[in-house]
Amino acid sequence: MRRIAKLFHHTTADRSLLIKTGLLLLAVRIGLWVLPFRTVSCMLNRVSRPRGRRRECVVPSAERIAWGVSVMSRYVPKATCLTQALTALALLNRSGYSSELRIGVARSEPDQIEAHAWVENQGRIIIGASSAILRYTPLLPRGKAP
Repeated sequence: MRRIAKLFHHTTADRSLLIKTGLLLLAVRIGLWVLPFRTVSCMLNRVSRPRGRRRECVVPSAERIAWGVSVMSRYVPKATCLTQALTALALLNRSGYSSELRIGVARSEPDQIEAHAWVENQGRIIIGASSAILRYTPLLPRGKAP
């Protein structure tokens, strides 16, 4: 109950952002459990198209969107880096930011690999940054060759 009460200490814009983020984060998490990645990605592309002009003209900053994803990911079970990155990407794109999903891989043991997902906006990592990010070799975006 205390967590819900904390929600009311935020501004109306932040409260709205947190609610939208939480619902989308939950939908992405469930989607990744039951659907192939490609299907979830296509669905997110449809809902993340920049919205037209509405009465509400307040567009959250990229940093505020990342904050919302970070806060709400604590309340969604198994909100992995991929779940968070896809959610952030959809919210950023919907708000008019040109962002890119990056997925990198690293060798953890001789016969195992690890993967990590993050989102970049204007060359900066918005979500998914960590001190170990340099370990990961980014996979090329679809359709791009070295």
